[in-house]
Amino acid sequence: MAFCAASVQGLSHQTDATTRQDNYSFGAEAGRIAVAVADGLGSARLSHMGSEIAAQTAVAVALDGGGTAEVSAAVSAALQLVADHHGQPVDQYATTLCVLVVDIGEPAEPWQVRTAEWGDTRASVYRPGIVKDGHPEWERLTVLATEEMYANSVRPLPHFRKPGAGGSYEWMPGEMLMLATDGIDGHLVTTNPVGHGLATAWESLPTIWQFIADVGFDRAGARDDRTAFCLFRSEVAERRCRAADEAHELGGRQMVDGEKPKRRASVRSGEENP
Repeated sequence: MAFCAASVQGLSHQTDATTRQDNYSFGAEAGRIAVAVADGLGSARLSHMGSEIAAQTAVAVALDGGGTAEVSAAVSAALQLVADHHGQPVDQYATTLCVLVVDIGEPAEPWQVRTAEWGDTRASVYRPGIVKDGHPEWERLTVLATEEMYANSVRPLPHFRKPGAGGSYEWMPGEMLMLATDGIDGHLVTTNPVGHGLATAWESLPTIWQFIADVGFDRAGARDDRTAFCLFRSEVAERRCRAADEAHELGGRQMVDGEKPKRRASVRSGEENP
C-alpha cells in the first residue's frame, strides 16, 4: 500500500493573509491504518487549531481501537480542554472531520474499511477505468445519516457529536481511497473538469510533487483550502513490476546463451504475448 497527502492554502486565505484551516494526520499500528482530515470553519477564529487537534486526536483514538463514539467524545473533550486553557469559547475551534480506518489484510484480498464524517469533509473511492454517464466515478464511501447533509450547512465538532455520515467498505486492489475537504470534494462533479483531471492524474501512484500540483489546481470559484489524503492498493502494480523484471532477466539470459527469447503467457489476460 502507498499514499500521497497534501494540504494547500486556498486563494482566499492567500489574498486575506489568513491561516490555512485544513489539517490531516495519519498513523499505523498492528495491521491497522488510521487517517483523519479536518477543515476548520471559516467563521471560527481559531479553527485552524481545532482542525489540527481534531485530526491528531481522532487518529490516536482510532489506532487504539476506539469507534465513532469514542472518537467524537475524545475530540470534543480535547477541543474543550484547549478552549478552557486559552480562555476562549469552544465554538471558535469548530471543525469538520473525516476519519478512515483500514484493517490490512492479505494481498489481493479485500481489506475492511470503516469511516465516519462530521460536516462536509468526505471519503470517496475511485476505480480506474470505471465510467458512469461518460464521467469518472468518484463514489462516496459513506451512507448519509440525514438528507440535511445535502444542504449547504455544516454540522461540525464539538457541537454535533453524532456524525452526519458513516459506513464500511471492502477495499479491493487497484482502487484508490481519498479523504478530502470540500475544497476538493465539492468539485468532484460532472459540471466541471476537476474530477476528470484528478482521476486521470491519480490512476496510478503519482510523485509527491505532481500530487501537490494537482491538489493546487486552478479553477474559477475554487478559492478555499484544499486537502487530500489518497491511499493506493499497490499489490497489482508490484506484481506486474516483478513479472516484468523476471521476464527481462529471463530474456537477457536467453540472449546471452544465444537463444531467442521464448513467448510467455500473460498473467493478466491468459493470452500469449509475442
